[in-house]
Amino acid sequence: MDNYIQSLLIVKREFTNDNLNSGNILLMSFTEWLEIELKERNWKHSELARQINFSEPAISLMFAGKRNPGVDMCKAIAKVFNKPVVVVLRAAGIADAEVNTDDIIEEVLQDLGGFGMSDKEDILEYVRMKRRIAEKNGTYSPND
Repeated sequence: MDNYIQSLLIVKREFTNDNLNSGNILLMSFTEWLEIELKERNWKHSELARQINFSEPAISLMFAGKRNPGVDMCKAIAKVFNKPVVVVLRAAGIADAEVNTDDIIEEVLQDLGGFGMSDKEDILEYVRMKRRIAEKNGTYSPND
């Protein structure tokens, strides 16, 4: 693994939820974020182009900084990476990073859509139980 990608992976690991909530994710460009995601999947730019059904020249222009990813490209990337669309839009600078910057919440909301009502109710009851425990321990702080 080359040093550049290795350093990006280290930077990614250092972005904890606290850092995400403070807006530090903006220190990483979209193409840097995307390179990390590609490296984790062992994909090249050509594989990304194939997976999202965009031309290789379009992907090359984006990585060269001569084209910005649009909403359609971000949606396609989110789909193949199995990430909430808003996470990719934020990384691309299209969505406001200050609005609900907790990517974990976005992922939970996305995943909940696949469950039936009974499972959703079970998950909600579990969350309520965890909140009660945290409130009792004094560790619950809404909107943190």
